Amino acid sequence: MRLWVNIFFIILSFGYSLCAQTTIFSENMGTPGATTSVATYTAYQNYGTLVFTGTGDVRTTTPSFGYAGASGNGDVYLAGAASKTFQISSINTSTCSALSLSFGVFKSTTTSNGSDSLLIEVSTDGVTYSALSMTALPTGAGTAIWYLRTISSGIPATSNLRIRFTNTGKIVQFRIDDVVLTGTCSASSNSINTGAVSPTSFTL
Repeated sequence: MRLWVNIFFIILSFGYSLCAQTTIFSENMGTPGATTSVATYTAYQNYGTLVFTGTGDVRTTTPSFGYAGASGNGDVYLAGAASKTFQISSINTSTCSALSLSFGVFKSTTTSNGSDSLLIEVSTDGVTYSALSMTALPTGAGTAIWYLRTISSGIPATSNLRIRFTNTGKIVQFRIDDVVLTGTCSASSNSINTGAVSPTSFTL
């Protein structure tokens, strides 16, 4: 009888590990000692595991706050000029489904809703990028603050996912922080990705 009980729990645990939502990576941008280009900055939470590139910079002015999981300290600043970018790559989602991307975003003006100049894209090869759809940010008095946004469609399963944020405008400035990617992943993917946040599933 005990043998069958043990087998039951093994099967139950295995099924849970395949179906539970897993944090693939979580990035809070660390704390820069000074304003630093995103391409040369080395204090990312996942530095050495993920690859960070772009033309924006990391700074501590206007730290994130006001939403669940806001880490404060450093964030990526995308000025309203020359299409400033921030990209995270080398993300392994090859055994994952139901992928969901969340991030903190700050806008500097009350008139922008984000859709006018903040472009969020993903790519499997670094050549062809597909735009993701973000829920519009509020506009009007008092809306130049931080927000948490989640995108749950359009993110592909691939061995090297790239996530890119671009400010295509010339006036509004954006800041990005607390980027988190989750998904339903098989056991093999858990050991490949960052390990910055413990997965919510377990394997035997």
